[in-house]
Amino acid sequence: MFIFIKDDRLENNVVAFDLQGNKLWNIGEIVGDVKMAFDSISYITSADAEREFGIKTEPTHNLFKCICAGFVFIIDASNRELLLKLSGKVK
Repeated sequence: MFIFIKDDRLENNVVAFDLQGNKLWNIGEIVGDVKMAFDSISYITSADAEREFGIKTEPTHNLFKCICAGFVFIIDASNRELLLKLSGKVK
């Protein structure tokens, strides 16, 4: 049996910084308290988000597909908001 214990996932394993080293955001600030580390994060275009997930956004926004514990999170890093959370198999 595995038990995953992490007191505060607001400090997670995905943190964004600008080129001057200033912290922009932490993934936990956008998706909430997730009890496991993220397995992957990748940039997606607004066209990809619309085609794969039915999400319409401005083409200038920075969108990311993040995977953790069987969930897929689509986040808009420009607005620091969670656009979609899916569980299970994705197209």
